Amino acid sequence: MKKLISALLMTVMLFTMVSYAWAYSDDSKLVCANVKQISENSILLDRIDGKGEVNVKIDENTLYMDSGNAVEGDIKDIKLSDTVYVFYNEDKANAIVYNIPQDTGCAMLHTIEKLEFYDGGQTKILTDNGGMYISIDKNAKITNYSDGKQIRETDLFVGQKIFAWYNGVQESYPAQTSTSRLVLVDEGQTADILLDGKAIATKAVLKNGVWTVPMRETAETLGLEVSWNNDERIAAMENDKRKMAIRIGEDLYVSYASEQSGLIGMTAPIKLGCKAYIIDDKTWIPAKAFEIFVGFDVTQNNNTIQIEKAS
Repeated sequence: MKKLISALLMTVMLFTMVSYAWAYSDDSKLVCANVKQISENSILLDRIDGKGEVNVKIDENTLYMDSGNAVEGDIKDIKLSDTVYVFYNEDKANAIVYNIPQDTGCAMLHTIEKLEFYDGGQTKILTDNGGMYISIDKNAKITNYSDGKQIRETDLFVGQKIFAWYNGVQESYPAQTSTSRLVLVDEGQTADILLDGKAIATKAVLKNGVWTVPMRETAETLGLEVSWNNDERIAAMENDKRKMAIRIGEDLYVSYASEQSGLIGMTAPIKLGCKAYIIDDKTWIPAKAFEIFVGFDVTQNNNTIQIEKAS
């Protein structure tokens, strides 16, 4: 009898969650299903609502969440007949949530559209195309997806994907719920880059919870000159007013008056939470480094990184 009641409660909870979490800001859909087949690049699902099978692609960007343990998962841990949640766009899986407990809510994937901070430490997240508010409990545990490190509410930002756990949703508009457990997707996420309103081909990459951009492509598109000192592994960008030299492997960003300006002075050295790094012969730096350079405004919103010349 207890098993039957637990199964019924789980079914009710599943359909309740699906009804409120069917989409998030980039219009992904959510399906709850049993796993029928897993291959190297796809997963075949049998929907629990009886509406047939769904076949979705999986790749290196698919997120896996072990909901019962609230940690990054692995496709190898998902077994045939397991019940899973799959968030997908068209035929590609963005995230697969498995190890779903029967007596509590499980991880739901959302994108932060707005953050509201209130006196007394209360924080609310607006998500689901403006359709849901998630209140963060005062003693909520918030960790990074990739390394499990605990972070603060103030480290969250608009455009970021999160996994949130909650048991019920209040019917209203926006819908209301609360969470005591969040996991921040801090690695591998990509976003479009707009430079003075024009998109470039390369995507921004989330690294250690920080949006990073390709330094040379970004700087040159914005009218800056870029140089590279191979011996010291220092990349520099400058214009006729400012210069910034960035050492690979260091999280320290400072700009100073260029020689061309005939002026003196520098900004205070600032850590941005991510070291400059190189992948495929490209130097990557935090997008916010362009604000420290001085003369540019950086906006991170809804999976788009915008860098514009300051007016």
